[in-house]
Amino acid sequence: MTTSLSKNQKGAIGEHLVAAKLLEQGLDVFMANMSINNSKAYDILAVVPDNLTTHFIQVKFNSTKYFNAGMTIEQCLDHDYLSQHIVGPWIFVDGSQKDKYDFYILTRQEVIDLLYQSHDWYWNHYFRTKAISSKSPAGFKLIWLQGLSEGVTNNHEAFINPIANAKERWDKIK
Repeated sequence: MTTSLSKNQKGAIGEHLVAAKLLEQGLDVFMANMSINNSKAYDILAVVPDNLTTHFIQVKFNSTKYFNAGMTIEQCLDHDYLSQHIVGPWIFVDGSQKDKYDFYILTRQEVIDLLYQSHDWYWNHYFRTKAISSKSPAGFKLIWLQGLSEGVTNNHEAFINPIANAKERWDKIK
């Protein structure tokens, strides 16, 4: 992938890649950002034609093995905030490898659990010599989407990942 693309261009690529994959799964797809200027809660509406189940899907694209969550650490530590603002599944597009994209799919509850637990760990179980701001951007490591945990180090306690590998789990969008 060309690194000179803007953040918005990369995001649009991710959204279109996800839309194509959802279409391959037999779902009807509506791109929210085509009519709403960067909808915050979701990027794609996907409808299962057989039962008309509608999924409000948030797409996150990366090119660095780290995904920005679009919220702060403070917001991730607030269960009520997460429950109100995470409205459906999230699909992560890993574009860190040249000409290859991997997709990781989390249900709404998995997103809430991973955001809360990973940021609780980062905020409360890291041994820091310098304070961080609760207003700092929150995010996901690719390894967490792959179902991996993090062991104890001199810098932090262990992080036990609440999810299993989410790679290519299109069955979660049914």
